[in-house]
Amino acid sequence: LQYEVKKPAAFAERIKVSLSYHIQNEDQVTVKKDNKMDKQGFDVRTTGFWAQMESSALKIGRIVGGIEYYHDAVDSYLFKYKASGVFDKVEIQGPVADDASYDLLGIFVQDEVNLMTKLDLTAGLRYTQAEAQADKVKDPVTGSRIKLSDDWNNTVGSARLLYHLDNDYNIFGGISQGFRAPNLSDLTRYDIAQSGQQEIPNTTLKPEKFVSYEAGLKARAKKWQSQISVFYTSVNDMIMRYPTGNMVGTNYEVQKANIGNGFIQGFELSAN
Repeated sequence: LQYEVKKPAAFAERIKVSLSYHIQNEDQVTVKKDNKMDKQGFDVRTTGFWAQMESSALKIGRIVGGIEYYHDAVDSYLFKYKASGVFDKVEIQGPVADDASYDLLGIFVQDEVNLMTKLDLTAGLRYTQAEAQADKVKDPVTGSRIKLSDDWNNTVGSARLLYHLDNDYNIFGGISQGFRAPNLSDLTRYDIAQSGQQEIPNTTLKPEKFVSYEAGLKARAKKWQSQISVFYTSVNDMIMRYPTGNMVGTNYEVQKANIGNGFIQGFELSAN
């Protein structure tokens, strides 16, 4: 449900507000070679809210700011049955933690300002806070029930310059930071990852962080337009799976950790 109003006040050109509710269910039945059966699944209910305001009233450019908040309520289950079809037991959790929640808050502001006759600057800041809570997580070592409670926060920025060579050619360049907190699947997944792999939880994960650099040239005429750009992104603490060296039945045990450090670089060329 969204509501939008134009020019509600002298200082605001537009205000948008949104409310949302999303339901996601997944159920899976697995019959094994020995005729034993597993029934597992999860239910996620997400409540969301965001609000955004645009303003050019201040003499520092065009400002866009807002806030967004999402809350996930998660239930997860795993029922085991014997080969005879008789119910055997209830596991502590299903594919992810049971009786869990995940909260994500973001506050952002961006300013588009003309620095000189031919030079424009777009700068932004974003604050993010994430919190994970779970009452039922299966400890991969002891097999006992443990709890999860953790939170992460970070502020990232971006800046982009655009220089107008003339009406048909523009040069641009920018730098931006990225931040991603581990989600419930990263932290508590206890399920088949890929064929022959059993993933186990890791409740001590840290956020991923990125820094991206980009520069390029845009050209436009009456009958054609083109763009060329180069980019480089540094990657720190990316969450990736790795083999622990253990076996879970006939499956190789894998676990996620902050082991991805490196870079992505390349170029893009387009014309039409």
